[in-house]
Amino acid sequence: MKKTLFTLALAAGMMTFNACGNSQEERTEDNMEEVEDAAEEAGDEVEDGAEEVKDEVDDNDA
Repeated sequence: MKKTLFTLALAAGMMTFNACGNSQEERTEDNMEEVEDAAEEAGDEVEDGAEEVKDEVDDNDA
């Protein structure tokens, strides 16, 4: 039981220390989020384009 409490306290302390990130880390995370958002938008556009092509093919087959 003592080991479990010690482990939990240690983990909580590490998370608290890790949460005190510096500005470079925050900028890096912000840039990563921007890249993820751009990738999602690009994926959505590709998916929309593929659906349009599929619809056109289906219309031509009918």
